[in-house]
Amino acid sequence: FSGGIFFGNDIYVASGVYGRTLISTNGHDWTIFDPTYTSKCVGYGNGQFIAQDGATSTNGIDWTLNGWESVGSLNRVVWVNGVFVAIGDTPAGTSAFTSFSGMRWRPVNSGTFDSLAKAIHPADKYVAVGPGGTIVTWPKGGKLTYRNSGTPNNLSAIAYGKGLFVAVGASAFTGDGYTATILASRNSSVWMQVTNVPATFPFAYGLSGIAYRNGLFVAVGDGGTILT
Repeated sequence: FSGGIFFGNDIYVASGVYGRTLISTNGHDWTIFDPTYTSKCVGYGNGQFIAQDGATSTNGIDWTLNGWESVGSLNRVVWVNGVFVAIGDTPAGTSAFTSFSGMRWRPVNSGTFDSLAKAIHPADKYVAVGPGGTIVTWPKGGKLTYRNSGTPNNLSAIAYGKGLFVAVGASAFTGDGYTATILASRNSSVWMQVTNVPATFPFAYGLSGIAYRNGLFVAVGDGGTILT
């Protein structure tokens, strides 16, 4: 799955290429949907899933377009203190946006984002990941701080749970495919690579999304990969 995975309204929603969507209530058993709508889900908050083109949905299958598709592309959306906060791309470049409804978005002065892919907001700060192993943190209203991830691999998604930040991604493509990347941190400042994954895990596939709920991290990736 080249999109991401998000939990809300008591379901996991994982999205991939061509709009293919998987729905699960427990992170283990999944139902495949092939909707006519093809944009990827990039966030959840306030009872709504948000798609890359700004469309909204309550179940991850039926979507309502809101006009953002003509403006730009949202990379990641989080719900923070009654406001949606997103990292997105427009013809003018990558920036941060806010929305009260999830339907209308306005840019905010956020500094240089360097094409960040995904962000989360646990407690009092934001943590975002992106290409080339980029990890940045910034407190609400504060400045960006770049962290040393220890990897040159692209990072696609990040989740927080059990007092732990977990970021996932993939190496550059080689003749053998991609190498999955999993990083973990307790403070978002110091990161370590996770190596205790199952020996049978298909390392030829990269990871593109991760979510946390009810004590379980669920990661998704290429080739229909789902890892818990």
